[in-house]
This record gives sequence, structure tokens and C-alpha cells, in this order.
Amino acid sequence: NAGIDLAGTLITPEGQGKHPVAIVVPGDYGSTRDFLRLFGQNFLVAGIGLLLYDARGGGESGGVAQSTSFPDLADDVISAVRVLKTKSQVDPGHIGLFGFSNSTWTTVQAAAKSDDVDFVVNHSWVATQPWQQQVGRVELFAKGEGLPKKEVERAVRLMRAKFEIARTGKGWDAYQAEVTAAGNARWVPYLNPPRSAEALQGSWPRMTFDPIPAYRALD
Repeated sequence: NAGIDLAGTLITPEGQGKHPVAIVVPGDYGSTRDFLRLFGQNFLVAGIGLLLYDARGGGESGGVAQSTSFPDLADDVISAVRVLKTKSQVDPGHIGLFGFSNSTWTTVQAAAKSDDVDFVVNHSWVATQPWQQQVGRVELFAKGEGLPKKEVERAVRLMRAKFEIARTGKGWDAYQAEVTAAGNARWVPYLNPPRSAEALQGSWPRMTFDPIPAYRALD
């Protein structure tokens, strides 16, 4: 897709003939197809084949992880669909997508853009922008750990501050100082503390991806 080669493995159930296939869509963190195999067994025992591929920047695939938009990643998926339609063991009318974590934004976008996607199975359905989902994740994780209310509120406030820096480029020093002061608090890893303000700002366009138009385009 767009000059980037993506490496993958096609696994089909035993038996001759054409099989429906689910593409296990990786998250955008350099995931490899070996990791994605853990999702495969349930499809295979149901008679559905799998295409597992290394994400951009992972395994044998080209490109750089976390370097592009969800619509661009969806085009990677659509390119995979086109390849599958040429395979003799694949039923071209029953090619679908499986998503998990942040690839759930990718699967929905790809299905909305391509009439060749027959079905979508997502481990979770996220109908908010990524930054909003991440704030919610921190709150739920902190509550699930049974942390005191003040600690939950502090974790959520710092997660919101992180994305405000991404949006505006302001407040980095104060944010860093408070995260450092928190030390080994159990909720600090939930924040995925960024490397720099520049890295945060570079991620902001991706964090504001709105999946609602893609949902509305699905039938």
C-alpha cells in the first residue's frame, strides 16, 4: 500500500474449497503476526481462515510504527483484502476483519471505505475519539485497582493534562514535575508517560480521529 510492503501469513482450515477469511488487523505499535496468532484459534475451529500480518514497522513489514493516520492504516487493510481476493483458497465474497485495541478504529474505517469487506468482528467497539477513550481507560483501570478516590481523580486529571499539552504545546514542565513527584504510584504506568512534548504534539492528529462517520457508513 502506497509503496509500503506488508508481510503476512494466510492460514486456512483443513479441507478443500474456498473459505471465508478474517484479517486480524494489528494495532499500530509494530505488532507482529506471531503475536496475533493468539486470536486465531476461535476463527479456525469455526471454519474461518485467517490473514495475520506484521503491522507497519513490525516484523518483516516496512514503514514506521505510529507514523500515520487511521485512514492510512485502513488502506493497508483494504490492500490486504484485494490480495486475498486473488487466492484460490479464499471465498472472495466473505472476507472480513477482526480488530482489538486501537485497531478497532482501523477496521471500522476500512469497512466503511470498501465494499469488499463482508463483516467486522471487534474485540471492543469504541465510538469515541482515541484521546477520550484513553482518559476513560485510566479512570476505569484506577477504579478497578481499588485506588482511593483522590488518586483516581489525580490520574484522570494528569491524563487530561497530557492531551491538553498535545493539543496546545503548553504545560509540559508542570506535567513532568507532577508525574515525577508521583514516583511509583500504581496509576503512573496507566498514563503511558510520553517522551517529550514534541512526541505528544505529533500524536495529536491521530488522537482526534472521529470514528462516528465510519460507523454511520456501515450497513
